[in-house]
Amino acid sequence: MQHTAESAGLAKYPAHTINLIPASRPGPDAPRTSSVRVWEDTGTGQAHGIWEMQPGTLTGVEGPETVVVLEGSATVASERTGERVDVSAGDLLVLAADESCTWVVHERVRKFFVINPSLAAR
Repeated sequence: MQHTAESAGLAKYPAHTINLIPASRPGPDAPRTSSVRVWEDTGTGQAHGIWEMQPGTLTGVEGPETVVVLEGSATVASERTGERVDVSAGDLLVLAADESCTWVVHERVRKFFVINPSLAAR
């Protein structure tokens, strides 16, 4: 189902119901997360996809990342500045390349993401 930069074309995905792949959990108290990448540029590492997290806290989420929250609610806190923002369905969130943050999910969050690791190296 994943497309790459080399496979040009148009693709439509059911963002609210697309099947996600559960991530391994580092411990029994770690929040449950799952995701799927629907497009990836293997040269730059830029990827687009859907990510979901059950209620809980996840630290060390690094930018650069652009997010559109599709469902749920969370508080996202900058680990660098301590700034906090509440996000919910319909919100757009941008994490700078030098940002690391903590997600505190209050109700299951599903988000569309674009990550671009090549920007972090600059």
